[in-house]
Amino acid sequence: MKYNFIVAEGFDGSGKSTLAKWIAEELGYEYHKTPMGIFADLRTHLDTETVNLEERYCFYAADCMRASLYITEKIKNGGKIILDRYYYSTIAYHESKQAGISQKLPGLFSPLLKPDLILYVKTSFPLTLERMKLRQNSPDDELFLTETLYNRIDKTFLSVFDSKYELVDNTGNLDNTQKSILKLLE
Repeated sequence: MKYNFIVAEGFDGSGKSTLAKWIAEELGYEYHKTPMGIFADLRTHLDTETVNLEERYCFYAADCMRASLYITEKIKNGGKIILDRYYYSTIAYHESKQAGISQKLPGLFSPLLKPDLILYVKTSFPLTLERMKLRQNSPDDELFLTETLYNRIDKTFLSVFDSKYELVDNTGNLDNTQKSILKLLE
């Protein structure tokens, strides 16, 4: 494989986590998801409307920094990583709620390890909602479940990708999506 570090980005309910785990299993990547470690345990305390959005942004940014350090070390030792969400989600989701929030700390993410490839997994908003209803929503899901925010997040994702990215349409059959990913990763 020509990609040592792949990031799967996309909306909750897009199938991004399912596909990232499949890539790990199928192609021998190590799967990780942000937030990682202790940050994952703290997330539920910060994913509420009552928490200051700037504090929440800093929490997710700190986790991305931690992930970058961890992944850099793994790759130096010959590892291949597939990461489910990275700082692109942090920016896109927070900008959708408060335009300009990422500019309060300009250059914050510039020292972080850049992925070799971003897989931007998308579905339509109605399908995203349908999938979300099939699972128990996390507090974060409830903060971003409007079509207006969905469209803002999509636009921001596309504007902040700073590495090669490929759009993965996961609207149809999972098997077809997996085949298209295998072609991308050849």
